Amino acid sequence: MVTVSVIIPVYNASMFISEAIGSILKQTFFDFELLIIDDASEDGTTQVLASFTDPRIRIERNEQHIGNYASRNKGLRKACGKYVAVMDADDIAMPTRFEKQVAYLEAHPDILAVGTDCVFLSNQQRKQVVSHYQEIQIALLDNNCFVHSSLMIRTDALRLLNGYDSCFYYSADYDLVCRLALLGKIENLSEPLMQYRWHREQISVRHREEQKQYADEIRRNYQKAFIERYKSC
Repeated sequence: MVTVSVIIPVYNASMFISEAIGSILKQTFFDFELLIIDDASEDGTTQVLASFTDPRIRIERNEQHIGNYASRNKGLRKACGKYVAVMDADDIAMPTRFEKQVAYLEAHPDILAVGTDCVFLSNQQRKQVVSHYQEIQIALLDNNCFVHSSLMIRTDALRLLNGYDSCFYYSADYDLVCRLALLGKIENLSEPLMQYRWHREQISVRHREEQKQYADEIRRNYQKAFIERYKSC
């Protein structure tokens, strides 16, 4: 048993994965395992992963490409931690990310998940997201208000929801936070604890139109559930 299970799905990210892993290994909080799901990469990612020898790292390689969210669910099934830290193969975690998120969740047992602000690597501009649960519930009626790679989630809650619904393909992160918000409190720390990388190969760029279509369905589902929830109050 460890406190945090970090799950990184990676597919053809040989240019970035070393920085992502390095930022995890430099955390000021040490009690974690790092589960890396290599989703049948073909660009040299597998060789890069093999160069790391830290005993906290566990690497699983998919025999065939199954996708980002199915790979995250595979990591969830293998996770041993009290909390799951979401991480992307092309982003960078600030050194105190885990320390501050674990402290917050330990101090607030009613909070199911906590995210953070981020800084864009390209221009160092800060992205500020809504912080408090009441604001988040309203914001989700319109769109996702979380930097997904910044999330730390209670493992029990994530498993109760059966992880990601990969039927939503490129918007399953939005669906997940909507379902979490309906299950209980989720919040954001008003501090940039992630560095977010924008590039042409990421899901939100390559599949922008499909992502919008799935997001529309998720939005309608959440709006309906939100109305039903508060009609009965």
